Amino acid sequence: MSGSVRACMISKYLSKKMDFTIISSKTRHWVYDKTLLEEIRDLKVIRIPDPIGILFGGKIKEDKNSKIFIDSKFLWRFLSEIYIKKKFKNVDLIYVSSPPPSSIILGYKLKNFFNSKLVIELRDEWLSKNKKMEEKLLEILKKCDGIVYSYKSLNEKFKLKGIIAEHGHEEKFFYEEKENENFIIFYTGTLKNSLNSFIKFVRMLENLKDVEIHYAGILPENLPVDIKRRIKFHGFLPYKNLKDFLKNADLFLISFDKIGEYTIPSRFFEYLGYEIPILCIGPKGIYLEKILKEKNKGFYIGIEEIENSLNIIENLKKEKIKVKLNGITWENCAEIIYEYLKGI
Repeated sequence: MSGSVRACMISKYLSKKMDFTIISSKTRHWVYDKTLLEEIRDLKVIRIPDPIGILFGGKIKEDKNSKIFIDSKFLWRFLSEIYIKKKFKNVDLIYVSSPPPSSIILGYKLKNFFNSKLVIELRDEWLSKNKKMEEKLLEILKKCDGIVYSYKSLNEKFKLKGIIAEHGHEEKFFYEEKENENFIIFYTGTLKNSLNSFIKFVRMLENLKDVEIHYAGILPENLPVDIKRRIKFHGFLPYKNLKDFLKNADLFLISFDKIGEYTIPSRFFEYLGYEIPILCIGPKGIYLEKILKEKNKGFYIGIEEIENSLNIIENLKKEKIKVKLNGITWENCAEIIYEYLKGI
């Protein structure tokens, strides 16, 4: 998923400046993008088995709001710790990309064992869905040697000293006039926490025959039949192929029924590499609304006023607009991290 994209692309460009080994997990997942391996094919990668991931196939069942495992990769963490302590004699720096919380705990244990520097990258707002675990992780964050936040609002939430290295995009794409006369809206990812607002949006456009809604990613099993018929589904697309679809869009759609106050989806930063506006639908007053306005990248509509997006689309159909390219590339992102690590 998106965490793998960030880890692979930063590793790709960081490897031009540093020598390092990647410790990852050998598991079963419900979706794979093997083209990402091409980006790191010359790097040293060690995969440690994740017993729980292999057994459950990456899907940990939930009972209401409680997970069976507070830390589902604790066995992977245990096996990784044993392996790394035997395999390596000296470690100068440990860079943790998190979540999962296991990675943070493992990094801290290795820091103490090797007496090395520890830098923790926070990709997402949450640390753990368990209060005691989150308190433990916060204590580790206070004791590490550096923190890399993947977007500004995470720094505002945790209020711990570190740097911001935003999610990037691989290339910049300039707007091109389309031969297709239809207006194309593109949605990528999943509908986790987004199902109701997405359904409402699609049904609202039911009578606009000149509007195409394209979807790339994973569809939920309970998606209504009329929605499936209305959208053009492309399945899960490899990261390197996604740009060939996105550059044909007239509008990007991001929707959430609920989302963390400080959370920004990584696809938002991917869309910054295009001269194409974004329509965000979600709760009002959260950081996603703020950053969309700061980047001057499109339109934000509250869930309760979703009907207003119809006017936006009608106006864009009459006069398509271009928005500025104001994100950073993955190479820029890796450069920011490298300069930070040099100082540590």
